[in-house]
Amino acid sequence: MDIPAKAHWPGEAGLLVAWAYPDRIGRRRLDRPGFYLMTNGSSVALPESDPLAREEFLAIAEADAAGADGRIYLAAPLSREQLRAAFAEALEKSDETVWDEREGRVRARRLTRLAALVIEEVEVAPEPAAAAAALIEGVRRTGLHCLPWDREALHFRSRAHWASRLQSGRPGFDDQSLLEGLEEWLMPHLGGILRLEGLQKLRLAGLLRARLSPVQQQELDLFAPAHLTVPSGSRITIDYSTEGTPVLAVKLQELFGLIETPRIGRGQVPLTIHLLSPAARPLAVTQDLRSFWLTLYPEIRKQLRARYPKHPWLEDPLSAEPTRKTLRGRR
Repeated sequence: MDIPAKAHWPGEAGLLVAWAYPDRIGRRRLDRPGFYLMTNGSSVALPESDPLAREEFLAIAEADAAGADGRIYLAAPLSREQLRAAFAEALEKSDETVWDEREGRVRARRLTRLAALVIEEVEVAPEPAAAAAALIEGVRRTGLHCLPWDREALHFRSRAHWASRLQSGRPGFDDQSLLEGLEEWLMPHLGGILRLEGLQKLRLAGLLRARLSPVQQQELDLFAPAHLTVPSGSRITIDYSTEGTPVLAVKLQELFGLIETPRIGRGQVPLTIHLLSPAARPLAVTQDLRSFWLTLYPEIRKQLRARYPKHPWLEDPLSAEPTRKTLRGRR
């Protein structure tokens, strides 16, 4: 081994020990004060009161390797520059892109390693594919709630989830299915996003819909329509988020003349109708409109026509004209 002729003593003691024991070069661990990780992968320790415990790098001449963490008995400090110069040919560089949970962002570092020991890390710009993969890991750890769930996305997901429970062969829209499939439906759209807040610019409803083939999208719109046009002409959103059957919440007067309960699921599933007052307060819940008109409506009419005198409370709801207007508005 060639030792520089102008080596300074004892300043070069660490370098001499490193040459003699290259597998016992240690770097101080930030997560455990007084502990050093060595090039051979082992962890060793000094008392925190030892002056050497402040050194970032040590060349360790003597240590007790017993147990998970050995004790350092004899060591000398050395610098990163000395390591770079003395072991230049043994150094290996690699890029690492990870999700930093503490900072809530993707981080990319260029690591310089000497055997098992990282002697230097420099932050670099991440490669797009690696950044997207790391961000997916961040979403998976954080949970689906970090995605931009606006009303449109929530409504589409609840529709698709309801349909997938009744029809086989469809992609699932439950939490587990969405999390397991992040690489397929979310990752291709993450270009340039490095933080969770950057996800807010995504149009989530479109990404969820794209999980279905064009044919499956058409089938969904037929099987679980987003809206229903009621007899008054209003286009009412169907609520699929409930535990039971989907709900149609509509003002009572808008269903005048409608005898049969609307159905979805290709005619197999009757909607649960929430009949509302003119103030949009619930009056009754039914899956049998015919029975409601004949049995419950007369009592509701008796109670509410004085409270809402500007709205029609016709005696025969089956032949009445449906409306979303007041009596004055109908003139």
